[in-house]
Amino acid sequence: MDITAPIQKYIEETFSPQDATDSAEDLATLAALRSEVVANAQGGEARRDTLLRYYRALCVVEARFPISKQKEHIPLAFTWRGSLDHARRLVHPPPSTL
Repeated sequence: MDITAPIQKYIEETFSPQDATDSAEDLATLAALRSEVVANAQGGEARRDTLLRYYRALCVVEARFPISKQKEHIPLAFTWRGSLDHARRLVHPPPSTL
């Protein structure tokens, strides 16, 4: 899932193309952190540190950008598998609400 493209599009449309260009490096860092977390290749303290850095980055994104199903907001759906039922795929918000 690419969370950076919708954010960059929102920045370009809401602020300016230059602001979108200026934010590209920060969004690339966010994408790299997400990739590291998803890859799950680290162990121990390195994994914990990466998860904490990614969480802090997501907190910054949440505080600065409106992410919801509303028309003027950034529409992102997060998908994951259940920890006890790996076959069950969960999505928030549900696809019908985007």
